[in-house]
Amino acid sequence: MRVIQEENHQGHRIVVGEKPGIGYIGRSPIRQWSYRVLLNDEDISECVVVSGMKPDQLIQSARHLLAHRLSSSEASL
Repeated sequence: MRVIQEENHQGHRIVVGEKPGIGYIGRSPIRQWSYRVLLNDEDISECVVVSGMKPDQLIQSARHLLAHRLSSSEASL
């Protein structure tokens, strides 16, 4: 995975990277890249990646997920 953007937010590491893949148009293979988002080395892409989002939007989405997780863990204490 190639790192595109990295940020530390409230002591947590958020990384946006590109992962190479192969897609097809008909029978013709094409190279395509998909974004992956890691929060402290945990892949959270399923929760935050939406088609068409830019890396800075993915970081923002990861921040929202992190805030939700932190508020949920505080509420359970």
